[in-house]
Amino acid sequence: MNLYHNIRLIDDLNIPHPKWEFVKSSKELKKFNKIKDYCGWTIRVAFFKNDDFREPIYVNWLPKKQVPKKVDEFAKVAQANYIIVVYPSWKFNKSGTLLIDKDRYVIEATDGSIQDLMRQGKLKTSLVFNKEKRLINTTLGNSEFLTKSEINKILSAVEKINKSMILEWAIGARNEFLFYKLEDLKIAGQMLIKKYEGTIR
Repeated sequence: MNLYHNIRLIDDLNIPHPKWEFVKSSKELKKFNKIKDYCGWTIRVAFFKNDDFREPIYVNWLPKKQVPKKVDEFAKVAQANYIIVVYPSWKFNKSGTLLIDKDRYVIEATDGSIQDLMRQGKLKTSLVFNKEKRLINTTLGNSEFLTKSEINKILSAVEKINKSMILEWAIGARNEFLFYKLEDLKIAGQMLIKKYEGTIR
């Protein structure tokens, strides 16, 4: 599964996600014209064919007036077998990951952007749940960093996804709750190895 299929899966499963639309050019933008953003727009190129190890083509927090031009620029770069995903950006309040494994679910969370967790290891809490969604371990951090309601919203995805995956979620500054990225665990592991190979001595 690549980025395109994972975004489509989030959409098909009807779990909370950004108000995105899928276009090939700026002429197809419809939702975009009716949405008032508060900190810009995100544009991502997703290829129909396997793109797991391609360099990502995206931009965040782009001013609305620049979106149509950027969509068409990305279309020229992509050339073929692509779709462009366009949605409002947001300011992060809390963010993190949900790992869905065979016999456990693991929530990791931080305040601010997911990049603080993924790149800097800035972890506020790590919660491990069993298949019945009972908390069985708080391995790191503050177990009260996430409210019960926030935990329930994060775990709500479990019932709709029946395979080992890792999801990225966010709670925005306006309390919007979103899942916006989903990856197969095997692919995610391969991508991490590729990303850091040559940096480890």
